[in-house]
Amino acid sequence: MWANDLIISYSWWSIIPVLATGLAFAAILYFYNRKNKLSTSITVILFIVRFLSVSLLAFLLLSPYLKSNIKHIEKPIIIVGIDNSASMIQTGDSLYYKNEFQPQLTNTLTLLGENAEVVSFLFGNEITAGDKPDFSDGKSDYGAFFDFVNSAWSGENTGLTLLIGDGNYNAGFDPAYVAQNLQLPVISVAMGDTSEKADASIKEIRMNNTAFLNDIVPVEITFEATKLMGQQLHLTVSGFGKTSYSQNYPVKSMRVTQTVTVPIEADKAGKHRIKIVIDDFDGELNTDNNTRNIFLDVIESKQKILLLAFSPHPDVAAIHQTLKTNKNLEVITAYIPDFKGNPSDFDLVILHQLPAKGHGVSGVLELISKANLSTLFILGNQSEVSVFNRSFGGLNILSTANRTDEAIAQINPAFNLFTFSGEDQKEFNQFPPLSVPLGSYQTNPSSIIFCTQTIKGFATDLPMVLFYQTPERKTGAITGEGLWRWRMYDYLKTGSYNTFNTFLNKSVQFLISKTDRRPFKIIVRDDFRIFDPVVLRAECFNASYEQINSEEVPLTLINESGEHFQYLFSAEGAGYKLDLGHLPEGIYRYTSTANCQGKNWTETGEFVVTGMLSETMITRANHRVLYQLAELHEGAVIYPNQLDQIAQLVKSKNLKSSIGYETKLVELESMPAIFILLVFLLSFEWFIRKYFGTY
Repeated sequence: MWANDLIISYSWWSIIPVLATGLAFAAILYFYNRKNKLSTSITVILFIVRFLSVSLLAFLLLSPYLKSNIKHIEKPIIIVGIDNSASMIQTGDSLYYKNEFQPQLTNTLTLLGENAEVVSFLFGNEITAGDKPDFSDGKSDYGAFFDFVNSAWSGENTGLTLLIGDGNYNAGFDPAYVAQNLQLPVISVAMGDTSEKADASIKEIRMNNTAFLNDIVPVEITFEATKLMGQQLHLTVSGFGKTSYSQNYPVKSMRVTQTVTVPIEADKAGKHRIKIVIDDFDGELNTDNNTRNIFLDVIESKQKILLLAFSPHPDVAAIHQTLKTNKNLEVITAYIPDFKGNPSDFDLVILHQLPAKGHGVSGVLELISKANLSTLFILGNQSEVSVFNRSFGGLNILSTANRTDEAIAQINPAFNLFTFSGEDQKEFNQFPPLSVPLGSYQTNPSSIIFCTQTIKGFATDLPMVLFYQTPERKTGAITGEGLWRWRMYDYLKTGSYNTFNTFLNKSVQFLISKTDRRPFKIIVRDDFRIFDPVVLRAECFNASYEQINSEEVPLTLINESGEHFQYLFSAEGAGYKLDLGHLPEGIYRYTSTANCQGKNWTETGEFVVTGMLSETMITRANHRVLYQLAELHEGAVIYPNQLDQIAQLVKSKNLKSSIGYETKLVELESMPAIFILLVFLLSFEWFIRKYFGTY
């Protein structure tokens, strides 16, 4: 290596034969050639030229490289997040935000771009690149934006985050909580208006979304009136084809919040809309928050679950408390050997630490097997793993001397037996560890794994929760003990049991549903949000129960007004897919017919598109969130008329450019300069010899 710039593939001693070769060629041609008639001076010049050209050619055989370090200066990155939700323009200054604010923002970002790299994103229903909001999204998730910044820009030369929003969010987690790992200053432009306006609104509705036929369902409604003192607020609740409640409430102060409970009789099975309305007042800026729709699913019978355990245990209590909140289920908890009933009287049996060491339950297991009952096995320290292996069928655990280990759950992204939202998945992956059997796990190839085990920080393919089904029966297994910790962590982290409840309820619902061998089926969620695309899938099977998609599959969609819409599924993979896009809020019924196995099969069903606390229902900005972020991240809060202060605020953060070096290796033989030099040397020698007549 020479000056760290020139590199050859051989030892530098190889230069000696290279020079010797050039010297030999030149000497033989010009000093030992008796036919040479050139003068001494010309001979010396040609000798040198021939020596250089031959030596250079020989040197190139050593595969020399030229090493260079290229300096890169990377400007600091400013990440701009713009709230594109509709609440941003729920203010008297909406025209300013729509028309004047945009060019001012563009000028500001251009100015920042002189000394930094500015990357802008809109966040609302989703996160997209851009700096020109239209304030049309119905969803606002500040937490998702900060998650995106943390993941997408980790390791980059990021300088700060510029947040433009009103602080209102109706999806995701508290922004201050999600942003706690953000290592960047946050400067916020506080949009919107925090002042109170004359407004009547429905603030909150509490109701179980399922009920049994002829139940009386209590609907708890909280409403609010601001700056409407002396007015009469009229509340109406209707559903099941009739008005169930109509009442006037006098507004006796400048701000009134009141909660009433309205009983609704669920006298018809199926999905039903309950509409709650507060009459509009003159001068209200926003009337979107005067109406709310909720949906009630009325079913005709409960499904029975037997929770059979080896002994009292916190896991048993956690499971029982979760399942009893589901009004579709009737849960009976019993212990061995006190249980005297018949498992076949139930739709699902959950066996906690059964079969157990030294406690035979072969009679119960035989009854369960004969009745083809769906079963969920939950392992623990008292489980007899060898008997479990024979009973379950989906997993074989060769336990190591009854030892256990601590394992954290990791969701399997390919799992598809039921849906589990991204937020729930993120929360689930942070649940505390379970105590799992230590040993070799052999999974049946037909098993479907919901989550795997991460042990001591190392991800494995060992199943923690999995499901196995045959044409006759569905079974599942949770290979660890400590479910009560999951439930408790969920509450301590989020203030609710939602993620744990969703996991357990959906697992139970899958197991309790009968194995579906229909030749034609439509697969669709029961409910969607207004900002979700509505996607239906269809499956058609031949006589060998092989999936086919050669037949045409039409679908008729009927809305609440009785309007009919015709669609046609498209083939996708082995099945069919129909994307209806975004649908208005309401109950939709569908009918689809396909020819499978030589005859027509018809599928009917229904789904609900529900609203949520829409961005258009929010009348006041929530600048408290923005000040929280500024305080936690050494930032600042300014207002739209102070955009000219952003450049100074950014300057005060003393953002630094980063300097990087790129090492580049270039083969000498590929360099044009070397080729030109060789051609010049050889041409020069030929020209001189030609000129003096030696050719």
